[in-house]
Amino acid sequence: TKIRKTTNYKTLVTAFYNNSDKMLSDKKIRQALNYAIPLSFYEGERAFSPVPPVSLYFTKTPNYGIVDPGISGELLATEKGIDKEVFEISALEGYENVADAIRRSWEKIGIKSTIKVVNSLPQSFQILIYPVNIPQDPDQYTLWHSGEVNNISRYKNLRIDKILEDGRFNYDSAKRIEIYGDFQKYLIDDVPASFLYFPYEYQASRI
Repeated sequence: TKIRKTTNYKTLVTAFYNNSDKMLSDKKIRQALNYAIPLSFYEGERAFSPVPPVSLYFTKTPNYGIVDPGISGELLATEKGIDKEVFEISALEGYENVADAIRRSWEKIGIKSTIKVVNSLPQSFQILIYPVNIPQDPDQYTLWHSGEVNNISRYKNLRIDKILEDGRFNYDSAKRIEIYGDFQKYLIDDVPASFLYFPYEYQASRI
C-alpha cells in the first residue's frame, strides 16, 4: 500500500479569541498568547495567516511566522491580574490534542487554562479551536467584518472593515493583491485569532 500525504488548503484550523471578553479584548494579551502557540502541529502544516501560502494573494507580513515565548513574557509583564486568570479553551470534538498542545505551551509562559470539548459552535466562549472553510478567493468578509453574524471572534476594527469592503468591490487583480496584503498585515498584527494549521490528508492506494 502506498500512502500519499497532502495538505488541505481549503480548511484552516484556528484558535478564535473572543474579542469582547474582558481579558481578551486587550491586544497585548492576544499577541502574547499568539507568540506562545506551538511552532508545529503534527495534524497539519503550520499556518500564520488566514490566506493559504499557495494563494496568489498570500503575503508574508513583517511579523509572519514568529514564535517567541520571550516576547510573550515581555508583553504580559505589565498586565495586571493575568497571573490569576484561568482561560477556557473550547475545542470542537476531535481537536482535544490540539487544545492540549496549546495549553502546555501557554503554561510555560505562566498562563493557566482549561479545556472544554464542544460538539458545535458555542454561543459563548473565551478561546475556541475551530476549523473554517477558506474560499479560493481571498474575500473573508463574513469572518472578520464587524457587521457580520458569522464573525466568530466578535472582532471589530474599522480599518479591517474598510479593507474588506474595498476588496469586495474591486476587480483589478493587482489592486486586490495590494488590498489583501494590507488585510493580512493588519489582521495578523491585531490577532483576533491565532491561525494554527492547514490539515494533512492521507490517501491510500495499492501498488
